[in-house]
Amino acid sequence: MRLLFIRHAQTDSNIDHRFDTQFPGPGLNANGLLQAQALAANLDGVTLNAVYASSLRRAVMTAAPLAACRGLSVEIRDGLREIGAGDFETRNDPEAQERYHDIIFGWSSGAPDVRLPGGPNGHEFFESFDAVIDEVSARALSTVAIVSHGAAIRVWLSARAENVSPTWAQAHGLRNLSMVLVDGSPRHGWTTLQWGVQVLAGVDRFSSPRSVPS
Repeated sequence: MRLLFIRHAQTDSNIDHRFDTQFPGPGLNANGLLQAQALAANLDGVTLNAVYASSLRRAVMTAAPLAACRGLSVEIRDGLREIGAGDFETRNDPEAQERYHDIIFGWSSGAPDVRLPGGPNGHEFFESFDAVIDEVSARALSTVAIVSHGAAIRVWLSARAENVSPTWAQAHGLRNLSMVLVDGSPRHGWTTLQWGVQVLAGVDRFSSPRSVPS
C-alpha cells in the first residue's frame, strides 16, 4: 500500500518557528486556510481510500477539505500528533531547536531511551505512531493520506523507511503542506518514493518527481 504523509498547513506559530505541540494546539491562520483548500485541488485525480489526521486542530483543519471533496470523513488519531516539545514548549530560540532535533533524530539512530526534557522518549513516540500505521495497513487499502506534523513524519520515516537515514531526514525539513509518498507495509518495510513535494494551487502537481535519498 501507499501512504501519503502531509504536513499540516500554516499556523502563526509556524511563522515564528515556535514550539506549539500541546493539545488542541492552534488553528490554521488565513494563509493556512487557503493552503488547505489548495491541498484538495492539488490532489484532485489522486485516488485516496481514507484520510487520517492527528488530533491537533491544525491537522484536522488541513485534512477536512481533502476528505470532504472525496466524500470521506477525517479519521482522527492521537498517535499521529507532533512529538511533544516538553520543556521546550513555546520556545523558538536556536538552542531549543537544536536540542529538540538532536534528541528526536537520535531516537532513529539507536538512542530511543533518551527522553526529551519534560516530554516523551523514542519508545513512546514510535509505539504511538506505529500503532496507527499498523491500523491503517491492516485495512489493506491502496492509498491513504495521513495529515501529521513535520518532526513526527521525518523521525518516523528515518526509522522505518529503508532509504531515509536519520541524518538525511534531519537535514531535509518539510514546509507546511509538503508531502512524502511511501510504499510498503509494516511487515515488508517502507520505501520513500517522493519527498517534500510542495502544494501550490495549479502548480507543482503531486505527480512531479522529487529526489529521495539513495
